[in-house]
Amino acid sequence: MTCDVTCPPAERIDADATASSPGSLVDIDSRTLTLRAVLPPGKRDPLALVPPSVATTHLVQAVAGWEDVTLAPHEQSAVVFERAGKEVGHIRPDGFLAVPLPASIREALLTIPTSILLSSDDAGAVTLQMDTADDVQCGAFLLRLSYTYRSVVACKTSRELAALQVDVATLELSGPLQDLYDDALARRAATLG
Repeated sequence: MTCDVTCPPAERIDADATASSPGSLVDIDSRTLTLRAVLPPGKRDPLALVPPSVATTHLVQAVAGWEDVTLAPHEQSAVVFERAGKEVGHIRPDGFLAVPLPASIREALLTIPTSILLSSDDAGAVTLQMDTADDVQCGAFLLRLSYTYRSVVACKTSRELAALQVDVATLELSGPLQDLYDDALARRAATLG
């Protein structure tokens, strides 16, 4: 699969901020999370290191603000994000993120050429160790994919579905990944018909 993925705007750690300062990382805005957060090979900035506590704090704060997301404790001192009682993902204090996705979406993601090391675990989650600001943006994007999928599954009205179609369009997905979300939306529309 070829995927035209470009580097996101330069959002880096403020050199004047302390390593543990929550202000040392640009805020995550869910309205601007797109496939561009999954960087093409060679685009990752290894100098933009993020202490795990900062990455974890920013991701938890950003995702907690998404509609209908609840937080709960998880094993290994992790925080789990849930939408409609289903896990959207979980993050450990050391910056390790696991995002459960259906096998077809997970496989499509793992075939995208990227400089960010994505892998899959035995539980069927896409996993990522967040060490840089780019990793945090990618992690937020992965959580948004899971959140959007869970929202499609939980959708109860045509009005909600129309809003989700707009949300999927803003993710700027391409190729098979876009097709998978379009299929999920179409299946859900058929049940609401």
